[in-house]
Amino acid sequence: MKQKQELRSEVREAVHELLATKRFEGPCAQALALRVGLDNGSWRSYREVGRLMSLSGERVRQILRETKVPLGMSRERFLRRETLIC
Repeated sequence: MKQKQELRSEVREAVHELLATKRFEGPCAQALALRVGLDNGSWRSYREVGRLMSLSGERVRQILRETKVPLGMSRERFLRRETLIC
């Protein structure tokens, strides 16, 4: 099984590629980018993302759940997913 850091790096890369396709915009895109650390390389908690977006951590969790983006799977499986909404 892959190391947690390696998996997070792959997911960060996949989110970057996904956001480049413009399938997500607005709060969804911002929450995804902040959560996986596209700006600074460090994953953030829901609370930290919420603070940066002036939202509650719970609302950030809901937004990310609604996107159907599986942040815990490999990059290959992530990019093959068809059920991505927002």
